[in-house]
Amino acid sequence: MKETGADFGCLFDADADRAVFVDERGETISPDLIGAVLASHALKQYPGDKVLYDCFSSHVVKDAVEKAGGKGIVMRTGRSYIYQRARAEDVAFAAEASSHYYYREVYHGDHGLLTLLKVMEIVANMQKPLSEIVKEYDTYTNTGQINVPVKGDAKQAIEKVAATFQDGEQSRIDGITIEYPDAWLIARPSNTEPLIRLRVESKDKEKVEELKQRVMEVVQ
Repeated sequence: MKETGADFGCLFDADADRAVFVDERGETISPDLIGAVLASHALKQYPGDKVLYDCFSSHVVKDAVEKAGGKGIVMRTGRSYIYQRARAEDVAFAAEASSHYYYREVYHGDHGLLTLLKVMEIVANMQKPLSEIVKEYDTYTNTGQINVPVKGDAKQAIEKVAATFQDGEQSRIDGITIEYPDAWLIARPSNTEPLIRLRVESKDKEKVEELKQRVMEVVQ
């Protein structure tokens, strides 16, 4: 990035259904921030429409959908689940924390190249560096995805988390999500590996660290 002076960079996975971005400084941008930008963009094209996102996504996506006047749908993580629900609901756009982005224009499929074209369009229209565009949405601190190996039954570990954090509002969409007024956490079993995937998020950095330590003690 520094050598070429490019406006931003994009990396695809092997089959190009996922896209990850770096800004003009060469710094990696969180997939959640890209999801929030794309959700806002989709709702300009389809005002008041539905946007789907997985329960592992940052609240920046939820906030962006609400601010843009869209109808947010949250559901379990996993490409096959997201794709089927996106088609069934005919959503305008869908995002996963894993850098999968889904579009009505391509029959609700996840499409890395179309994601690149969308981001190019947004940067060209806004005439701002990508780092400035995503900065507007960067309002939370989170741990990112923490993978914790599980020796025994992952479901038992999830139940321990649920029992430990009974003072929060709980959701069982995928594993266990605990919501507090100023923070939230999720612990879910991996669909593909013997792992529990954790994430903690808040606007308060100290709260993130506190909840992270508590939930790690439980699952370990």
